[in-house]
Amino acid sequence: MGATTCKNCSLTTIFDKNSELDLKIEYTHEIKSTPQAKNYDELRKIVPRLKALWQGHTMRKLFLHLLRQSRPNHLYFSKTEVFETLSSEGSSLTKRYGNHTYKSGGIYIGEWLGGFRHGYGSMIWPDGAKYEGNWSYGRPLGLGKFVHVDNEIYNDKWIKYWVFPRDIFSSNGNYEKLKDSANDGYLWLWIKHELFKVEPPEQRRNSSVTKERKHTKNDNSEQIKDVKNRVEFIVRKISELKQEYKILSSNDVRNQRQFSHESGIVYIGGWKDNKKKGFGKQIWTTGDVYEGAWLSDKQHGLGKHQWSTGNSYFGQFEYDQKEGLGEYYWKDGSFYIGEWKRNKMHGFGRHKWDDGKEYIGEWSNGAREGLGLMIYKNGSKYEGNFLHDRPHGYGVLYEAEGRILQGYWENGKFIDPA
Repeated sequence: MGATTCKNCSLTTIFDKNSELDLKIEYTHEIKSTPQAKNYDELRKIVPRLKALWQGHTMRKLFLHLLRQSRPNHLYFSKTEVFETLSSEGSSLTKRYGNHTYKSGGIYIGEWLGGFRHGYGSMIWPDGAKYEGNWSYGRPLGLGKFVHVDNEIYNDKWIKYWVFPRDIFSSNGNYEKLKDSANDGYLWLWIKHELFKVEPPEQRRNSSVTKERKHTKNDNSEQIKDVKNRVEFIVRKISELKQEYKILSSNDVRNQRQFSHESGIVYIGGWKDNKKKGFGKQIWTTGDVYEGAWLSDKQHGLGKHQWSTGNSYFGQFEYDQKEGLGEYYWKDGSFYIGEWKRNKMHGFGRHKWDDGKEYIGEWSNGAREGLGLMIYKNGSKYEGNFLHDRPHGYGVLYEAEGRILQGYWENGKFIDPA
């Protein structure tokens, strides 16, 4: 039992000689009895490569550090904004002028190139910051005015979206001095946010009065002023569209097609692939007249529509619907000048009634909704938020007799002083 040569002994089957480690020590160099001089020639050959690798590693770390330090430290003009209107989920902003409300709550109104903010336009963010000026492929380029949330203003050139590290580190941390001498809006904005780091306020909503408690009289006054500026901007753009329409309507249509339908409708104008295309005029049997741009038998582009009732519309169309900028006049003298979406007043605009009432502000699907100014025929004036055509949220009513009601409203009723 004690012999290890026993075939049935378990100890002999535990170890497999082929699987054991070979622990034999082999000397690869001869041991000398006296110190020998070492030859570093082979190592010298790889020293330049080691230095290059180390320098590359150091430079990459420095580059990443500078990149983190110099990238925009704010969300204005962000990549998310730029790509939103280029994605399939964004609006098909192929028109030259229009407005867009971003998922973040920001609103842009101005010129477009494809899905890019391009040309002249203005943008307001949920925290109250705003920019008005020149744009190029989604971001400011050239002259523009930026109003920060603390009302500090930069009104000059915008050049490079990414800030140069040398511009930052040359200040030795004296950002105030660097901000005062900044000659690029992006650099000014970067420094501004290093000096003014705050949590952005919640987006303004109109669905609940309790969410409007953060508004103050001064905040409303500034926002109302901005709304007026936007509407004035739209009025100027419509004036430009009228000049463009004159050029469009001056085209000679004598050699274009004239078509009389069996129903009595008469069309004179551009024609392609058996469809109305280009500039043309159509007269219905009811007496309605449309004169303007056509595409695939639809009113599409700039045009003027005169109804037999005496009402008229001039502005932009998309596939037979009022879409974009336009002005509508009723027979009784009332009018609306502003933005349209799917045949409804939508966006920013001005409406004046025949009895003298006037509203300047935001619209949604044909109703006053958002921030606006309402002037009543008795001289009273309301500045504040609306929902479904009624004061709702924070607002101030200046009565003609001199009394002022400042506070919170619900469905047109004053419920709580501020």
